[in-house]
Parts: sequence; C-alpha cells; structure tokens
Amino acid sequence: DVLNGEYEVNNENRIDDTYKPNIPGYKPKVKGNSKQIALAAEKILKAKRPVVYAGGGVIASGASSLLKELCESCNLPATTTLQGIGAIPHRHPLFLGMHGTAYANYSIYNSDLLIAVGVRFDDRVTGKIESFAPDAEVIHIDIDPAEIGKNREMREVIDVPIVGDASIILRELIDQINHRKSDTKEWLKKIQEWKDEYPLDHDPIAEDLISPQHVFKELHKALGDKVIYSTDVGQHQMWAAQHSHIDHPNQWLTSGGAGTMGYGLPAAMGAAAAVKDLEGSDNPRRDDYVVNISGDGSFQMCQQELGSLKAYNLKVINCIFNNNNLGMVRQWQDLFYEKKYSHVDLKHGSPDFIRLAAAYDLKAFRPQSRADVADVIKQAVEDEETVVIDFPMAYEMNVWPIVPPGASNMDMMGVDSCTLTSGRRDIEKIQENDSRDLGDYGWEQV
Repeated sequence: DVLNGEYEVNNENRIDDTYKPNIPGYKPKVKGNSKQIALAAEKILKAKRPVVYAGGGVIASGASSLLKELCESCNLPATTTLQGIGAIPHRHPLFLGMHGTAYANYSIYNSDLLIAVGVRFDDRVTGKIESFAPDAEVIHIDIDPAEIGKNREMREVIDVPIVGDASIILRELIDQINHRKSDTKEWLKKIQEWKDEYPLDHDPIAEDLISPQHVFKELHKALGDKVIYSTDVGQHQMWAAQHSHIDHPNQWLTSGGAGTMGYGLPAAMGAAAAVKDLEGSDNPRRDDYVVNISGDGSFQMCQQELGSLKAYNLKVINCIFNNNNLGMVRQWQDLFYEKKYSHVDLKHGSPDFIRLAAAYDLKAFRPQSRADVADVIKQAVEDEETVVIDFPMAYEMNVWPIVPPGASNMDMMGVDSCTLTSGRRDIEKIQENDSRDLGDYGWEQV
C-alpha cells in the first residue's frame, strides 16, 4: 500500500525555476490585453493625484523591482496591503507605508487615479468601500479574473481592468510609458505635508517603558537588512508592519486574511530551514537572521515547536511582546464594546517563557527596562541557537490609527495618539495639570 511503498528520490524529482505545474482546469492568463495596458499608461501620465496600491500578488509574481521602476519612472506614491509589504522598499521616499497610516488613507481618499496591482480590495484595507478612493479612476491588475470587479465595481470607459501576471503587465506598462513623466510634483508636496503632520508615533513619551517601536529600532541597529521577519496575529503584527524596515520582497511572513494565531513560529522555522540550506552558496540571503514577532497569546499556540527548533538546530530569535492580554481583542472591546472585557486577560495562567525555553535547553532573556533592550538583542544575535526574548510591555497599549468597523478610512481614531495613551493632547494636559504618574492610569509596566 501507499504507506509501505518505496519511492526513489533523485534530482529529477526536484522543482527548479523552469518547472511549470500542470493543473487540470486551471490555466491562468498571464499576458495582459495590450490595448488596456496602453490605455492604463495614458491614464497614469494624465493623472495629477495618482496612488499605487500594491498587494501580495506583486510579491508572488516577482514583480517588486518592476513596481519600483514604475513608481520612480512616473513619481507615483505607493502603499501596500499587509501581504504586499516588501513590494516597495520601506524607506523609499515614495512609500506611504502599509495601508492604514493616516497619510496613506488621506492620499487614497484624495486620489484621482488608483493603480491597484495584485490586490483584492479586501474590506480590512478599504473600510467602507464607497469611500475608498471615491473620486478616483481605477486600474486593476490581477491574474485572477474573479477578483476584478468583485469588491470594487469596474465602470465602463472610466476604469481599466487588466487580467494577467503582474510582472508581465508591469513590464509592458513601463515600456508603453517609455520614460515619459507624470506631473505629480504638487501632489507629492501635499503628501509630504500629511506625513509631517500625521506621522506614525515612533515612541511613547514614557521613557521608562519598553515600547514596540524601541524594540524594532534596536533590531534594525543589530540586524540591518539581513533579516526575515515572521509574525503571529494581533497588535504585535500591526506594530511590526508599521515599524519593520522591510526593503525587499520575501523578508516578511505573516497571516493575512485568515488571521491565524500561532502562524509565526512555524513560519519562522521554515524560513530558518531555508536559510540553513543556503549555507555555502553565493545566495545573498544565506546570512539572514530569522526573527519571529509574537504576542504572549499567539506564542502559546505553537510554543511546543521550540522542541523542533532545538532538535534540528535551527536559529530563530523569538520576540514576545508580553502585555499579559490578548491585546487586539482587548483594544476592540475597549473602543467598540463599551469596555465589556471578555476572556482577554492572560495575567494568570500563562507560562513563564524563560522557564519554558529552559525546559527545551534554550536561552531566554527578559529585559527589565528599555536600557536593557540593546544588550539583550545583541546576546540573542550572538547565540548560535534559537532564543526567546520576553519583552514586558504595558497592559493597555493600543495600535493607532484604527478605523471603527464598517466606517470609512477617513473616520480614523487615534491619529494624534501614541501607543500608551488615548491621545497626545490628553497626556500633555495630564502632565501639565496633574502630579499623578503614568502608573495611576493603568499604564504600568507589567
């Protein structure tokens, strides 16, 4: 039978770059309609307020360099979905960050042309669909014809749907544009004003507390560009998406639509195995570190895989953002369910992650203050095996900005807020008029 059968493995069974799957009933169209591509090129050149909206399809197609070339060729600002992170370098001047930053939302809302590549107009991106780029013409490029017009209706004459592979279509689109330039100078100037006025909060004002932003700052210092991030699902996932410097495709592994808690550690294990396989090669990723960003709730879903990492000698730096609660659920219950908290507190019943790692004969660290973070990360990087870092963080930390369910992206909450407060103006007022400290408001370090 199958279980007892023998199978010979040799190089002929390996999948290489020339492999083409033969799946009955699935024959995707890869070359786009040339007339539609030519029309798209003209719309891009005429647009005054264009925005590129790129998704995971760009990564899957291997089209990231082409997307960057298109943006630079026509001075097009770009934002990405959660799965599209890495499609354009994080630190590129034309990058608006992942969708959800205030300046990305303002840019999309005020755009006159939306160039959607490898995206499905998911409601987690668009909010209320009627208010997502309401005055914009739309160019929608996707290999799956079922996605065209599924959520965002394609209007005849006005919008341009193009079915095909993103890399092939973008190459032809760039050739059609042929070094001609779009006039986006004033538009980019306005976007820069929004960036200056509504920046992501890069660090809470409470200097004694360990913040996600500070952790990522120290990770960037220690690892630079030689890193692959995986994440679990929750607040830590959003902070990672906002503050990780992902400048290349396939540096980012996360669970999008399904939102699967527990994804991060097994994904990191797979990445670590892939990196290990590159040892001795000339592949530029052979020296990459693998960092798993997790929460104290998500990490418990697959924490037993520390045993697999130990058994197969795979190196993953596990960063647990430990705020003793299911942070994203608590935040929603706080904001949208009248503070009716249910099954979110993890103060009692969670393991001691330091002892858990020790049970697998792995090292673990728990910094006591922000001053310890850099040294702890340095030790984790230098260790040859998987390590666990348990970062204690404030219980009532929030991700900002956030859009209420069913609302328009222009109805953002917390645009002027920092991670540890409901609003900068509120905390400044408290500091000016009140002698109480942060701990009196429930922001104490756990």
